Amino acid sequence: MLLSPPRLIARYVFREVMFPTVLGLGVYVLVFLMNALFELAELAMKRDLPAGTVVTLLLLYLPRVLVMTIPMAILLGVLVGVGRLSTDSEVIALRAAGVSYWKLLGPTLALGAAGWALGSYLILDVEPKANYRRHQVYNELMHSADVRREIKPRVFFDAIPGMLLYADEVR
Repeated sequence: MLLSPPRLIARYVFREVMFPTVLGLGVYVLVFLMNALFELAELAMKRDLPAGTVVTLLLLYLPRVLVMTIPMAILLGVLVGVGRLSTDSEVIALRAAGVSYWKLLGPTLALGAAGWALGSYLILDVEPKANYRRHQVYNELMHSADVRREIKPRVFFDAIPGMLLYADEVR
């Protein structure tokens, strides 16, 4: 079954926009997770955490990062994809063949709407649950550790959330 020309053009434009979007999303997520990655590595070394706990905490940071990176990745994908179509004069060729700008705009609007829906779902449903679970894991880690062994004399101890502890001497 052959596709009608408008559907074929829409798929082509969508594919041109989608590849830079996915690539940008991967790069942006990596950049935004770097800080959390270093914090988790420090925590894993200090507390001797198992790899499963570190991966769980990293995955619980992901919804917050995705909420910020999805719009940026879609913007990058649309700019790069449509810019490439324009640079290669494909937009001019399509216009000469009678394709309107609205037919070219459809796939990019669909991608934007999908990104908006996914971002809304993440920020309204997934992120609060992930934040709650992440705080639970941190609290479990705090309660499982022996704080008396970690406190050093004449050194500020800030591992307890909301508290700064200083001991002149430790017995």
